[in-house]
Amino acid sequence: MIVTITPNPAVDITYQINQLTYDHVHRVNQVLKTAGGKGINVARVLKQLEENVGAMGFVGGALGNFIQAEIRKQGIKDLFMTIRGETRNCIAIIHDNGQQTEILESGPNILRREGDAFLDLYTKVIQEATLITISGSLPEGLDETFYETLL
Repeated sequence: MIVTITPNPAVDITYQINQLTYDHVHRVNQVLKTAGGKGINVARVLKQLEENVGAMGFVGGALGNFIQAEIRKQGIKDLFMTIRGETRNCIAIIHDNGQQTEILESGPNILRREGDAFLDLYTKVIQEATLITISGSLPEGLDETFYETLL
């Protein structure tokens, strides 16, 4: 199994409007919501290539539940760890003939015990892994050496 790690996943929300105008109300006809984050995107492509793939990271709240449900629907093994905090949203506004404006939430604050529990889970998961990818931003609360620790 290939394991992708996305420490700070998000629900990616895309709005398309003709023109972005400041201090104006925009009505959106079509909204696209997907499980997002660099590692989840990698997992999605690997699954399309018919690989056995699992996705790990931290998820919490209703948005975390959404991510877990979406990846399971796509046939990706759910290895995410549930946390106290709420998973973030990332909003992309497509406007003015293809320009993109992004609004990215920073994400939850990972408690020390949650980080330690993730490392315990990771130690078990890597026993089944043939390849591991780690990508994306780190959420608050994790030490900047977290990726080094995983390696």
